Amino acid sequence: MVKAILKDIKTNTRRPLKLPKYVQIQDNGLYLLFADGGNYANQTMDEIVDYLKPPYQKGDIRYVRETWLIDDDLILRYKADNDNPDCLVWGKQPTWRPSIHMPKEAARIFLKVTDVRVERLQDITNDGAIKEGFTGVECSCKGMAYACTDCYNTGWQEPPIIGFMFTWDAIYKNWSDNPWVWVIEFEKIEKHESEGDNVVK
Repeated sequence: MVKAILKDIKTNTRRPLKLPKYVQIQDNGLYLLFADGGNYANQTMDEIVDYLKPPYQKGDIRYVRETWLIDDDLILRYKADNDNPDCLVWGKQPTWRPSIHMPKEAARIFLKVTDVRVERLQDITNDGAIKEGFTGVECSCKGMAYACTDCYNTGWQEPPIIGFMFTWDAIYKNWSDNPWVWVIEFEKIEKHESEGDNVVK
């Protein structure tokens, strides 16, 4: 995913959303907000985003933590830049530092949050999966051939959404539950633009 961000392919990410107990789902798709025993009336999911405490706010700046090291020449190296990161390089076996330990000072990728919304996981489209960094496998007919038996005129031998689905399920194991998720859109910015108090991991 780091490589996809560097290539400006990945521009959004999804995160699980846990509905508070006071949010009740109705059959008609609207939501009842209960707090202190009071009914806050029917509202849509978009209208109750503030109640759900988004993990990020529009305008927040995130720095991306990567697997990294500092070599003998005190140069920062990033594992995502190397096709064979575990082979002998720079004269010795590299000892990579886990991404979780990367400080902001070592980061090279900074993202500014441009939108935060809520949607069902399975509402993701192929376009959304592409923005998540999944390229899929295009059909040679580009969806233009008549009665193509390779893609059935969809243009995809393997749609990007398939890669996203398997990756999500490998991590969270709940694709079939179709949970509500946060959709966080972002744009890559220069490091010098990231100065301020709204930089988060």
